Amino acid sequence: MMADGDGKPQVHKSCRALALSLVKCLDESACMQGEKRSYKDCALDENMAASPACRDIRDTYMKCKHEQVGLVVRERIFNNPELLRVV
Repeated sequence: MMADGDGKPQVHKSCRALALSLVKCLDESACMQGEKRSYKDCALDENMAASPACRDIRDTYMKCKHEQVGLVVRERIFNNPELLRVV
């Protein structure tokens, strides 16, 4: 996550739409409305009291974030010659 001018964390733009879709889907789910659980609890619930559509959005969002981490790591490694040096 990146910080905006106010110092508040923000989801990187490429995953932002997925994050907002997941929040909206979870808001409408039985998990949030009926059971009054947190977003995190509902999103990480393996039985997924939320709909299969929410599960699909969650999985896609997680993949997006995973790919971003991979890009950041690769960028740090390849932009730092000290890390590429073989001992």
